[in-house]
Amino acid sequence: MLDLLPATLRAWGKSLSPETDRVVLLVDLDNDNCTWLLQKLFDVLAAIEPAPICLFRLAIEEVEAWYLGDWAALKRAFPKAKRMLWSNYEQDAICGTWEMLQQIIQDPVDRKTFWAEKMGVELEIYEAGGVNRSVSFQKFCSGVRRLAGEVSEGPRARRQRTDLQARTKAKKSSPKR
Repeated sequence: MLDLLPATLRAWGKSLSPETDRVVLLVDLDNDNCTWLLQKLFDVLAAIEPAPICLFRLAIEEVEAWYLGDWAALKRAFPKAKRMLWSNYEQDAICGTWEMLQQIIQDPVDRKTFWAEKMGVELEIYEAGGVNRSVSFQKFCSGVRRLAGEVSEGPRARRQRTDLQARTKAKKSSPKR
């Protein structure tokens, strides 16, 4: 799917309004290196002109980790969930997260879309350090809030945006070959 990202971002950059439209891209980290994957995404964005305003976020290891980060939501969605198994889960660990979730909720694996639908209704959105133990979920929520203008961006996000702007400006000013 990431192979299609340059063309997709290019199309969005041409069609979306920078005043009102935003792109949020959520990628499962799986076994990739976090820094490497984010850099790859930013490099793709830097090569696009005009580039849409984007927020890149990684689900560590998979989005199912977000479900495992909120026991109360998990229990509401799946009343038969096994707390003993859940208590052995190390949050945001690279451990076969969806498989762990499947064992905890004891639901057939072919119903992963159903899991997402059930948990999407139950997950609570909190500020950083809130009920959901998943740091990647907390970063996703704070990033979306910042993108929506609800909170100001922190120094790291400002630095990433400034770096991207500098790379884009350098590409524009470099002579074409």
